[in-house]
Amino acid sequence: MDQSGLRFDLSPGPGAPSTARSRLNEVAEVDPAVLDRVKTVVSALITRSIRDEGGAPIGVSVDNQSGTVRGRVTIPGGWGALAAAVREGRRGLTVLDGMAGSWGIEGAAVWFVVP
Repeated sequence: MDQSGLRFDLSPGPGAPSTARSRLNEVAEVDPAVLDRVKTVVSALITRSIRDEGGAPIGVSVDNQSGTVRGRVTIPGGWGALAAAVREGRRGLTVLDGMAGSWGIEGAAVWFVVP
């Protein structure tokens, strides 16, 4: 099913990053290089959420807006450990810094833009 936007939930666990990467193939009309970066960003966020924030369900949403992908990875308890690292001047996620044009933490979500 081709579509410009996609939303799905995942159960935390070792297969969650792989499942997310497979589901992201459903986003239509995205340059393969951009899609690869989106998959890497989402996988890193899912892995970080499981490691730092426990076993909360994970929500993923992405929208292709004229070749630029905007996304969010949401967990119910929020991104406490990642937010603390950013506030304290420690690096957040090197993957986000390198692959996303911009990103931030907004409530229970990390948002990102991959041009």
